[in-house]
Amino acid sequence: CRVSAIIRVTLQEIFLMEHQEELLDDTATSRLERLIEDVRERRLEPVDFVKALVNDQVYLLLNKPWDGRSVPQENTSMLLVSDGPNRNQAMLAVFSDERKAKAFCDHAEGFGHVVKVPGPVAFLGVAADQGMIVNPNFKNTFRITIAAAAEVRGTMQQRLAQMTTQDTAGSTETAA
Repeated sequence: CRVSAIIRVTLQEIFLMEHQEELLDDTATSRLERLIEDVRERRLEPVDFVKALVNDQVYLLLNKPWDGRSVPQENTSMLLVSDGPNRNQAMLAVFSDERKAKAFCDHAEGFGHVVKVPGPVAFLGVAADQGMIVNPNFKNTFRITIAAAAEVRGTMQQRLAQMTTQDTAGSTETAA
């Protein structure tokens, strides 16, 4: 499948920040961060944040440069972080804005390439046994469980399969 060729995630490093206080922020600067605050204040359901994340642009940290559209280089990896005190649970690190992603680069050795991607691309990059952490080690953080990430990824894969089927059917009709 072309999508699986586009999104390659390898578990090269599980990263836990030891100095969380260095990254704490005190204001929500992006739409997604304001939505995280709304969830924390119980003005928004967590599922509504996940839907917003799917429909927005997010930032990922990679170990190699990538434009976010073409096929990435062989062995390109997205930054994985540990799920809090559970150091053995890998979670995809996703950032709501470029500033936060760049700030995290300073603490993520080998992952210095910030790339902006559509939300679905981030979900497609999550392995079956991983969840996501949006803005890890920042005040406005959000944890997406393994089950929730898998459900969204499955939905994205179904949509891509439908689009591929429609494109194939359209190409066949054009050729006839």
